[in-house]
Amino acid sequence: MSAPPMDSLPAVPARAARPATWRAMLPVAIGGVALGLAFPGYVPVGSALSHLLPLLAWIGLIPWFLAIGRTPVSGGIRSALWRDFLSSLALGMAFELTLNYWLLAMYPLNFLGLSDGVGALVVFVCWAGLASVFGVGIALAGTLYGQLVRRYLRADRPRWLLPVVGAAFWMLLEWAQTQGQLAYPWDVLAVSQTPYLPLLQILPYGGPYLLSGLIVFGGAAMAEARMGERRPLFAAGLLTAAAVAFGFFALKPTPVGTIRVAAVQGNFLETQKWSPGALGDTVDRYLKLSAQAPRAQLVVWPESAIPMYWNDSGSPLVRTEVSQIRAAFTRPGRYLLSGALFFRPRPTGGYPNLYNATTVVGPGWDGWQWEAKRHLVPFGEFMPFRGILPDVLAKLNVLTHDLTPGRHAHPFALPFATVGTGVCFDSIFPRTLAADVQHGATLLAIVTNDAWYKDTAAPHQSFAQSILRAVENRRFLVRAANTGVSGVIDPYGRVLVRTRTFVPAVATASVAALTGITPYTRIGDWPVLMAAMLVAFALAWSLVSDRSRA
Repeated sequence: MSAPPMDSLPAVPARAARPATWRAMLPVAIGGVALGLAFPGYVPVGSALSHLLPLLAWIGLIPWFLAIGRTPVSGGIRSALWRDFLSSLALGMAFELTLNYWLLAMYPLNFLGLSDGVGALVVFVCWAGLASVFGVGIALAGTLYGQLVRRYLRADRPRWLLPVVGAAFWMLLEWAQTQGQLAYPWDVLAVSQTPYLPLLQILPYGGPYLLSGLIVFGGAAMAEARMGERRPLFAAGLLTAAAVAFGFFALKPTPVGTIRVAAVQGNFLETQKWSPGALGDTVDRYLKLSAQAPRAQLVVWPESAIPMYWNDSGSPLVRTEVSQIRAAFTRPGRYLLSGALFFRPRPTGGYPNLYNATTVVGPGWDGWQWEAKRHLVPFGEFMPFRGILPDVLAKLNVLTHDLTPGRHAHPFALPFATVGTGVCFDSIFPRTLAADVQHGATLLAIVTNDAWYKDTAAPHQSFAQSILRAVENRRFLVRAANTGVSGVIDPYGRVLVRTRTFVPAVATASVAALTGITPYTRIGDWPVLMAAMLVAFALAWSLVSDRSRA
């Protein structure tokens, strides 16, 4: 039987081409992983690789910029927005999961009274939940940016301006992460550049968001060059070269210091630190380590170094330990600055206010003065959105009640320096220590406890944040961490001394009390305001064209 003629066969409709959404997300996700790996702590500090990985921050956003806002709207605006959302979500989730992997190291949580199974679930939820919250935030912001790009291109505006707008948009995104009860600006790209001292020297003038903007501008310019517009890449190269050249010019020798400081690293694991029976041994270890620096005028102990309420005069045990500490710091010219817990009764009665703070012990400091932590850790020191989120999340708190945040800067006026302090989480918010400098601080100190995260990248990333704070304010900075990293940083970002993690140690150096005020300390985040104005201008410019065409 012969086959029928071809033209007599029914026509078979061609299969519609499926949008390559998921395939397009892969390079964007790889770029997000690259952004996370650009931060410190994944390889040994000082190694050749530790100086190469920060370059990933400059190229990690290229796939995202190639994808965002470039989808044609022929399939409908909803389809285009959905692709922008998914691409940005892939970037954000990959970035945050990579950068914050060390949250998994909190397991187990037996010292909080949680079983191994529940502890594993809680730790995973923390890691995935944080990545989801900030990943979705990046996705929503990326969707808005994609629509801005689409309107801008449809209005036939010059493409060479797009990388500048992209950098401005990212700066706004980083700044937005410092706001609200879930504020967590850990992923500021400027932190990744701490191995490059010349680049850091723009921080005293524009702060971390300006440096992040330069990094993103470089990546966006490379993406635009890939699509045929090379002028932004030339401009990015010139700006980066100018920033590096300025940095070499601005770098000065470490100021000669006459004040001897010592950062004491007690090295207590969390299972030891909060044990009620270990209080006496804890005090003894800190006093013995402090004695190894007899010439130090300022000895700095970590966050909640002695886990007791220092002003609890009704407790015989606390009175004994406080007396022992005071007796060790009676010599004229020698002072202790320590992380400490305090409470203050409420005027209306009820449970007192609790503070995670710093305090000073030494000649002439008989009463208690403290500078309270101003940025508390969500789900760790306070329950955000209490009354809305389920109270079971409050089990993550080390303490049974929310802490009370400090409201103002209160630096300590010592005979040789006025010391502004930050407690742990404070150090990732640029304007916190700047407020101390505005109130007269001539020396900075950060106390922290990173033992929760064990031997991961977290202590090194946290130390990198301190480097930025020192440079922004042009101050020496002393950092005391329970299990490390402890050390002393000069006003230009040089690490004068740095401890290894998870060993008892004392880091000593000579520092100076400095009085100059940098433009960033005085003015604040002016680059963010400029970025907002630029984004608003680009959006308005594209909308005006749309309306005129309509």
